[in-house]
Amino acid sequence: MQKIKIGICVLACILGLAGCSQNKNADSIGSSQPENKSGVTERENGDEGSAKNAQTDENHGTNGNLQILSLSDKSYCSNENGFYYRTEFAEELKDGIYGYHMMYMDYATRQEVYLCSNAGCSHDTLDCTSVFSDDEVGFDSIPFFYGDALYLLSKEYDDDGTTIVEANFGEVSTGAAESMPAALYRMNPDGTGRTKVFEFSPDVTVEDVVLGDDTNLYFITKELTSEQSENSTYITSSKRNLIKVDKESWKESVVCSMDFTQDKIEDKWKIDGVFDSCLVLENTLYKSEASWQELNEDDDLWKERYSNSEKEFATYDLSNGSFQVVYTISNKDLNVCLQKGNMLYVSNKDSGKIRQVDLTTGEESKFAELDCSYIVDTYNDVLCCWSWDNEKDKTLYFIRYDSGEISHCGLVNKKTGWNLEIKAETKDYFLVVYDYDAIDNGDGSYEILQYKHALIAKEDLYQGRGDFLPIQMIGKGV
Repeated sequence: MQKIKIGICVLACILGLAGCSQNKNADSIGSSQPENKSGVTERENGDEGSAKNAQTDENHGTNGNLQILSLSDKSYCSNENGFYYRTEFAEELKDGIYGYHMMYMDYATRQEVYLCSNAGCSHDTLDCTSVFSDDEVGFDSIPFFYGDALYLLSKEYDDDGTTIVEANFGEVSTGAAESMPAALYRMNPDGTGRTKVFEFSPDVTVEDVVLGDDTNLYFITKELTSEQSENSTYITSSKRNLIKVDKESWKESVVCSMDFTQDKIEDKWKIDGVFDSCLVLENTLYKSEASWQELNEDDDLWKERYSNSEKEFATYDLSNGSFQVVYTISNKDLNVCLQKGNMLYVSNKDSGKIRQVDLTTGEESKFAELDCSYIVDTYNDVLCCWSWDNEKDKTLYFIRYDSGEISHCGLVNKKTGWNLEIKAETKDYFLVVYDYDAIDNGDGSYEILQYKHALIAKEDLYQGRGDFLPIQMIGKGV
């Protein structure tokens, strides 16, 4: 039965760039300034969420170097030496087996290879270290680096917040499809020594976030449930917890419930980033209730409800379990908010300004003035921005954190004229998709046959100098 999955959160696309957005990160805005509130507010009411978190005090504390290892469902990761990605689709291998490949782009040689060191390998059997069978890993599996090892979080799609509608309006599934339990694999950076080190309970779904400190990995787990109407099913979650897994014993423990504010209409705090021992959290604060059936049937209701809501940001300190709401901003206007370190950067479509909010104090100040201020991503030294009118201007703008200096990069993708895609960062270089092998469909769209990757020195990219160092590709890329 063909199904159409419509995520309620995806309906934000109806509003174009509306609302604050993430990712894996000012003085007066004038008459168009959105309503905003700053200042740290600690929860004083003794709600159930606070009580639940208090029960896990024995699990508070981090063992140094808290870091983001993954913040989305990206099928790739990198370190200073190279770039790894899992192929998009399972391919038929020898003897009818289907599997995915792990590919590796070596920065020193600028060569792409299968993650396999066997010179005589044909890369089409399970004996190849680059091959993961589709019975072994889920379609939404996430690679990441932790310490000196490469890991793969094997998981299925997270359907939380989606509505499933039968295309033929026949029998509707309850969303309880059979799937393999999420699992964690560890291997050497060359792909050898792969071992399943941890398997999650078959009753839980694992979100895309992966954090780490010196001795633990952190994940968000939850149980999915379904609510059914005449011809559709809504998937939601309960028992949503932050857990940590000790890398020596591979035992898990609950750090805290993610239901920090159960007094709200909706309590869907997500992790935007970390600094020191703190999680940076984001939630949409709605002013009115609405059922999923009403929202699914009435786009105007969804848009009205969202435009009357606020985006709120909070910190949760893992060292002592304290939760604080730091900043709120109205979703009535078009804003983008990204976190880097202890700073939240906020851009507004109509203001031409980017503001910064200190997440330790809630203090808000001007960061930069830039009409092309749609914040795309945060990197080690710079914010990367696009024009709000990306159809007309597909170039990149960079703002240095330390000086506020703005650089304009006029480089675009060679084949399509689209924005350059930055895929990875080292100390001195970015890995970018600078060109495509693609078929022009004649309607403004392209069929991508290969994503062509290249290294480029950071200063060359900032200044728009197209001195690309192409990677010799054998796969499609990502």
